[in-house]
Amino acid sequence: MFMAGRFFMGFGIALISSSQCIGEISPVHLRGRMVGFFGACFQIGSLAITGAMIGLSNLPKNQCWRIPLILEAVFPAVVCLIIYFWIPESPRSYVMQGKRERAKQVVAKYHTTSTDINEPSVDIVVTQMEESLENDRADYRSFWDYRVFFTKVARFRLLVLVLYSIFQQWNGGGIITYYMVPALETVGIKGTMQQLGITLGSTAPYFFFTAIGSLLVDKFRQRTLIFACLVSMMIFQTATTITSW
Repeated sequence: MFMAGRFFMGFGIALISSSQCIGEISPVHLRGRMVGFFGACFQIGSLAITGAMIGLSNLPKNQCWRIPLILEAVFPAVVCLIIYFWIPESPRSYVMQGKRERAKQVVAKYHTTSTDINEPSVDIVVTQMEESLENDRADYRSFWDYRVFFTKVARFRLLVLVLYSIFQQWNGGGIITYYMVPALETVGIKGTMQQLGITLGSTAPYFFFTAIGSLLVDKFRQRTLIFACLVSMMIFQTATTITSW
């Protein structure tokens, strides 16, 4: 059941457009930090559910894992229902529908400090969206036509995307997360409360350092940050591997 759940959730995760929506409605001077902090908030959810599991660990055997599983389903659903009425529609979506004035209102409200739709920057942003969509229409191909990914223009970008995604998944976090319990058992830590406590303690630094990273996004060049992160990951992962022998 859990394997099937992870399989189908993968499709849902691929369709999530939260970061794109945040990028479109955030002011330019805050965009990097807000999108970065969005990533840090994943750890808040992890901390919350781990804390719930610690609090419910004394329940009967089936209930101690069923109730957290229900919470993981119900709480996000409640949050989605609540914020649905607060989140503005993407200005790009309004442009696609031909509602230029409505798009300008959204851009003015969330991209500027004056909320004036006549501000020059509002027209610039909306015009850029129109030009981008027009270019997409001009270069339109069938949804299933993947030849676009192998054109000279896209080939290098696709390579960078694939390699960076692989490196990002090889950061060591997955190993710690998936094999935490057997790793702890090999060193004699077999109590459920102890294991959950260590899991909670290891998640907190994730949030702390991800939040710090989100504040640095706009302080340095993107290329510098990417290479600094990759080199740091390689150094610390190598050190972890050596010291674990």
